[in-house]
Amino acid sequence: MAVTQCGLTPTHVAIPAPPALASAERAAEAVEVYWQALLRDVPFGAQWISARIRPAAQGSDFLAEPDAWLRAQNGQAVPGQPRHDSTPRYISNGRDLAESVRQGPVLSWAVALLLLTPSSGTDPRYGGMFPVAQPALNPTNPYRQSRNQSAGAAIFGPQHIQSVLNQGINAGPRTAYWQKWFIHRTLRPEAYGGLVQQKLVNGVIDYPVHDDFLHSEALGRTSAKQGSCLLTQVTPEGSPLFSAYPGGGAAVAGVVATLLKAFDESRVISDPVQPDPADPTRLVPYAGPPLTVGGEINKMATNFAMGRNWMGIHWWSDAAASLALGEEVAIGMLRDERASYREAFDGFTFTRFDGTRVTI
Repeated sequence: MAVTQCGLTPTHVAIPAPPALASAERAAEAVEVYWQALLRDVPFGAQWISARIRPAAQGSDFLAEPDAWLRAQNGQAVPGQPRHDSTPRYISNGRDLAESVRQGPVLSWAVALLLLTPSSGTDPRYGGMFPVAQPALNPTNPYRQSRNQSAGAAIFGPQHIQSVLNQGINAGPRTAYWQKWFIHRTLRPEAYGGLVQQKLVNGVIDYPVHDDFLHSEALGRTSAKQGSCLLTQVTPEGSPLFSAYPGGGAAVAGVVATLLKAFDESRVISDPVQPDPADPTRLVPYAGPPLTVGGEINKMATNFAMGRNWMGIHWWSDAAASLALGEEVAIGMLRDERASYREAFDGFTFTRFDGTRVTI
């Protein structure tokens, strides 16, 4: 296993054990992911996001048939590809969110550029979110108080922040994969559905699946809809062929969100917009409580982590543990970063996912 040379190494982080297979908690999570699969095309409420996606077509699901499901479990190719709508639109439902999180860590770099690049003024399609991106960052930024210095590339500049993000994107999965391979080996929701199929339909083995799920409305509706107890996936290849807990992608989300908040958290977003619920190809003004950079970064991390659940490849507990894990990895990185600065710096101060404040 690779080790992380900056901050915490993978073996220094502990997370709770995942829900046991026969537990009510695992059954509750199974109910949740089955409902998410059923509700992928139901529109969300208000949200703010800056880019259209190529949406997957409604009902573009895979692995509902036992033969196709078994091929995926054995690592064999399953025919077919996701179908897409021709008109790009903003994220408006669970299927859109699942489609967006297939793109990996690119979103975090895009967010950093939106925060670090000054807006272009008259044309909102270009530039960043704020008229002056630097030095209007975290109040503890030492260059905010300097009259004769500005942040360069190496310290508190855009390149510095981007380089820290790159380190975090690498360190987060290392830590998550240590947990996956050496401590917690947990089945995917897709495989859980296979246990239920074998138990209820084929009567082969009496797997220890909790009655709360076996008698759930989510399972009943799924069985009536597709004729099997399997959890559909948004891609024909289905889940990765290794442990679910914790989630590598969700760990990346936790790391990059924490690092971004450490550099920029408190600014209020002016004139925010949201997708039009009636036409998600266009944006309409947002009406509600003020939106801050930190709050939107938290939403980004949560959406990225939970978007894997909408795909059908992860559990709620995977996402929750991984966000906290990524946060700890980022805090370890920031401690090492803080020790290397020569500037008069009071430390990184930001809000953790649980709402508490921390200064490093």
